[in-house]
Amino acid sequence: WLYLGVKPNVKLQEIDQALQDVWLACCGHLSEFFRGEMSEELKMGSTIQSVLKADDRPFEYIYDFGSSTELIITPLGRYKAAPSRQKLRFLARNEAPNWGCGVCGEPATEFCTECFYDEDPGPLLCAEHAKAHEQEDEDHEGMLLPVVNSPRMGVCAYTGPMQME
Repeated sequence: WLYLGVKPNVKLQEIDQALQDVWLACCGHLSEFFRGEMSEELKMGSTIQSVLKADDRPFEYIYDFGSSTELIITPLGRYKAAPSRQKLRFLARNEAPNWGCGVCGEPATEFCTECFYDEDPGPLLCAEHAKAHEQEDEDHEGMLLPVVNSPRMGVCAYTGPMQME
């Protein structure tokens, strides 16, 4: 989960970019905000104030329409913050889950996308077992992605937040 504080004039495209920067972007996929089973598209140029004007109902967000990551955005209310020039701020986020290696239980550092649906040992591996895993099965070579704190973990080519140069 992720908590954002946004000023009323923030546009959905700015929220979209913030979500991609910290949580989702891997290959330049398309994204969209909508309500009600994709029946009402919310325009990227809309301000959050205009989206929430009618009501504070949750709305949805999809990143990547092939291997989709779907989020539910739930407005939690309005608050009076200290004056700031920032239009959008990250307020809080979940701590990264402690995933264990499917072989030994040590902290997992790699996710094998080829083993995503396998139960034994599963897709999560520690550094030692990830190296052995790739060497044991050539079909799995190059299929490891890092374990990251994101709903996009193990999807497409997501390796973590985009690094700004």
